[in-house]
Amino acid sequence: MANYNEISKRLIHTDKELKLKHEGAGLEYIRAAFFEKAAKDCCAMVNYMHSFGLISILRLCLEKPENNNDYHFSWHVLPLDTEVFWKGRKSFNPESNILQYKGESNKDKALFNVVKTAGNNYQYPDKVTDEESVITATIKHETQYKTTQFDFTISETEIKINNSYFKYRENLILTRKE
Repeated sequence: MANYNEISKRLIHTDKELKLKHEGAGLEYIRAAFFEKAAKDCCAMVNYMHSFGLISILRLCLEKPENNNDYHFSWHVLPLDTEVFWKGRKSFNPESNILQYKGESNKDKALFNVVKTAGNNYQYPDKVTDEESVITATIKHETQYKTTQFDFTISETEIKINNSYFKYRENLILTRKE
């Protein structure tokens, strides 16, 4: 990150101002969580920025639009504080200038365990059948380009994670003003 030193100085300045205006456990929690994840060094800052869905989508939009049957995509699901990974298909139609990506994951036991322990235990019966434990995670992404690269007009992404007891959906739409 080329401007890390400048960003770090502004963070320290803002932190001092917040400490003068506010106090309490909430502020200390936010400060500790943020500074541990982002502000301790340049590498941590880059990792923190890349954990935001917006950055992942922008990266997908700004890559060279091309076909790829083995494209890997990850998404940080904030309510579960976990990463979901997809191996999907990226396809580009040069006639319509549309890039599409689709990925689906089924029978992910690790994701099921995270869902079950993330405050949803009360929803699950003591014994869960194999069918009830199947969790599906899907991603659909579409970017409309004005030209064939770097100049997109709209990008829509939909993330879904669900099974019999848990439903999660996240939509992100980016548009470009003329």
